[in-house]
Amino acid sequence: LVAGLTLIISFSALRFAAFQTLGRLFTYQLSILPDHKLVTHGVYSYVRHPSYTAVPFVFAGVLLTATAPGSVLHDYLGADTTRKLVIVLALAIARGTYVFMCRADVEDQVLRKEFGKDWEEWARVVRYKFIPGVL
Repeated sequence: LVAGLTLIISFSALRFAAFQTLGRLFTYQLSILPDHKLVTHGVYSYVRHPSYTAVPFVFAGVLLTATAPGSVLHDYLGADTTRKLVIVLALAIARGTYVFMCRADVEDQVLRKEFGKDWEEWARVVRYKFIPGVL
């Protein structure tokens, strides 16, 4: 339960920081807005897609919290059924993570095309898309 809540709180904060850093440039649709600037500061100086990094960790936290011993799901469904539910939901989280990884590739292509050398320099400095030193 504590691990789940820790994931939810810390990675929700990361996602919020990404939204705040982008400001008016944040949209749910992939788009280049008028007067668009390449954002390379704040959380974007550590990874290129911090918002996408946060999502699977938040969902994993929800999964841990909702299925922990003592939770309504665990106590109502029982341990065996809850274990099966965890597997199904973990696979859904993995699938969603893959979708975000693909979207990040598309975003990188769009940003590279729009900002050229500025994007290339940023990508050289901020090599990791999701997790510094890993991915």
